[in-house]
Amino acid sequence: MKNERSSMMLAAFFAMVGLIGGSASSAMAVGLITSCGSYGGSGDWKLNGAISSTNADACITMTNGKNLDTNGYTITCIRSAGCGPAVQCEDGSGVTSIVQGTVNDTVNDIVNGTGTFSAGVKNCGTVREMKIVNATTGILWANGGNNGKAYQRNVIQSPAGGTGIDMVLLDSSDVIENNRIDGGSIGIHIVGRSSATGPLIQKNMIRGYTYAGINNTDTTYFRLTDNVVIEGGEDSIPINAVYANATFTHNLCEDDGDIGGTAPCSCQLDRMIPPAAGSTLSCL
Repeated sequence: MKNERSSMMLAAFFAMVGLIGGSASSAMAVGLITSCGSYGGSGDWKLNGAISSTNADACITMTNGKNLDTNGYTITCIRSAGCGPAVQCEDGSGVTSIVQGTVNDTVNDIVNGTGTFSAGVKNCGTVREMKIVNATTGILWANGGNNGKAYQRNVIQSPAGGTGIDMVLLDSSDVIENNRIDGGSIGIHIVGRSSATGPLIQKNMIRGYTYAGINNTDTTYFRLTDNVVIEGGEDSIPINAVYANATFTHNLCEDDGDIGGTAPCSCQLDRMIPPAAGSTLSCL
């Protein structure tokens, strides 16, 4: 009898912590998305197949801070007049929502078909490991009074006149890092913090832009470190910024353009000295 009571108590305990029965699976369930729509609820979501959008507004809207995994599938705009954002987050500040994909250049997580997405991902706090092709703005933050958090390891191919990342970052811990951005007019447009220390934009590869690789038009604080900005079009500027409150460390540019004042580029591509075995790159 004692053993039976002990077994019953153990079973009740395990059921409480979710080790027996369906409580753990229901609490941790990830919903499957098969079409455009609004998704919130108690759990996160992932794509269960490719999705085609004909929406003038957002195709997929994440609400209540829920996360989205594109799961290796593609969201495509097939509206000839153009689509709204492929993915948009609506949860107040937006900073709790994560949109993530797979690091694989053979997978286009978000791509234009017969029409163009206005943005690949809009107002989502963290975006990582996505591939976004030909959206007018690859990753956009346009949530007034709030700011994004982390934008990492994305591959963005911008159309003519497009922008890779257009972001407001208000905290020193916010980052844009390890992204590759090809084409477009502007690689990264940044609005930073109103006082030091600003957010960090680091280790990004930006190439093939026609206006500016990195662009800032106000007096906010931000830090640019270890970025490579190359192959700009004629009369383009690798780093176009208001320099008073920005800091620049180890940025490599193809050339300095017509930059005056504080030089944001530590080295120009044609001034690099090939390293000897075991040494690091240096600059003339």
